[in-house]
Amino acid sequence: MKELNVGMIGFYVDDKNGGEAGFTVAQWPGFLLDGMLPSLRVNGEALTPVSCRAARQGLSAALRLEYAFPGGLGLCMHLDPWHDSGMRLRAEVRWEGAEEAVLNDVCLLGTGAGETMAAFGSAPESVRMLEQQGTYHAGIRRLAEPPADLPNTGRGEPNEAPVNTGGASDIVWVAYDQAARRGLLVGFLSSERWCGRIEMESNPAGQVLDWRVGFDGADLLIQPGAAIPLEEVLFLAGDDPWKLLEDYADAVRAIHNPAFPARPPVSWCSWYPYRLGVTEDCVIRNAHVAAERLKPLGLRIMEIDLGWEKDNLPNAFEENERFPHGLKWLSEQMQRLGLELGVWKAPYTISEFDTLVAEHPEYLVQDENGAPAPYWEWLWEPHGNVYILDLTHPGARQWLREKWPVWPIAEFATSRPTSLIAYRILSPKIVMTDASWPEAPRRRPVLAPRSSGSRCRTR
Repeated sequence: MKELNVGMIGFYVDDKNGGEAGFTVAQWPGFLLDGMLPSLRVNGEALTPVSCRAARQGLSAALRLEYAFPGGLGLCMHLDPWHDSGMRLRAEVRWEGAEEAVLNDVCLLGTGAGETMAAFGSAPESVRMLEQQGTYHAGIRRLAEPPADLPNTGRGEPNEAPVNTGGASDIVWVAYDQAARRGLLVGFLSSERWCGRIEMESNPAGQVLDWRVGFDGADLLIQPGAAIPLEEVLFLAGDDPWKLLEDYADAVRAIHNPAFPARPPVSWCSWYPYRLGVTEDCVIRNAHVAAERLKPLGLRIMEIDLGWEKDNLPNAFEENERFPHGLKWLSEQMQRLGLELGVWKAPYTISEFDTLVAEHPEYLVQDENGAPAPYWEWLWEPHGNVYILDLTHPGARQWLREKWPVWPIAEFATSRPTSLIAYRILSPKIVMTDASWPEAPRRRPVLAPRSSGSRCRTR
């Protein structure tokens, strides 16, 4: 048995019992994260370790775990102390097979469905969890409702049995027991290639049935002899959930050193009040109000979301009839009010109604049969399938260069495709992951000329 203890949190691994591992948190009655193992899915096959070797790293307190999987596959993990409140997990997948392999899924640590091996306190109704989905949704939910508040049925239907609940959180997750005043934060320190996810399944009474931390492997091709670094994870424990989040944010900032403006950008967005009903006149009328009442409070940008494009196509750069004077003219009107114009674009999301689909299908990410692969159905008019622009194709890059306008626009807010269907395409040149980022936005700055003073961001 090897152990690592930092502040309130402890980690242990039983390398004599297949490498089962777990966490402890001091003075947290009922806390349990035990019997955890990594698992991988490669070439469509779910794999579990056949052996584990654990050792100290030199004279430090850090642990090195080497899990061996069938067929020449290995997972090497390093756990080292993180200041005085947690520990960092670094890992890499190693492939010693004779042929290339496809990495489908990675579970760094998980309890596995079956016997209860996870609990976040002795009173589930006092446990709250922070979960977020992508960059748009986040919330706090109870692990279990108080017994008196539990409904008689699972979904409001007569005689229907209660159902289990599956929860998932992208990048960061927090469990906090209000009764014990103890919390656990699990947060990814990087998202270079994959978007980390913490998943949990529980029953209506709050009993945890499964818990895991990992990510979709995006069907990444691994060459023989390759060692692929994975995303790093931070585990923190403490008595204040806000402090845990602050410490996690500080850790991310220290690693990535993001640049922050002196004043946070403040903008108005047309999507929330108008959706596809936005018009040139709507924007101007709101801009006059904003210039008088909100500009003194810091508002600077009037952003037009989806709805200004010809035929409402997400990738179109031509204005529709609701913007008869065009965005260049509208931008000039904003400047006269002391404001700037921003626009939303999805340049990599190609509607089936765009002429590009028929004229140059080779510019789109292909399926296994060499045809453009739809990755989801557009929710808004004119609906229909949408495809992903393949920025590894020279013609697609040139098409985007020619389409991208040179307008006096303060900001282009671009969306990135996120469907798993697209990631499954047999095109290893484009790496995407569930609820995560394609390589395309990284290339965007060299593909799209921008007018002076404008900037791009993705969301």
